Amino acid sequence: MSGPGMSGAEARERIDKGAEAANAAIDLTEELE
Repeated sequence: MSGPGMSGAEARERIDKGAEAANAAIDLTEELE
């Protein structure tokens, strides 16, 4: 998940944003069903 020169904090931030996006996508698909 972390690229060269990326700090651990930056990597965690990216993972948090990815999790938020995944949750939003799940909410959307549940609404569509």
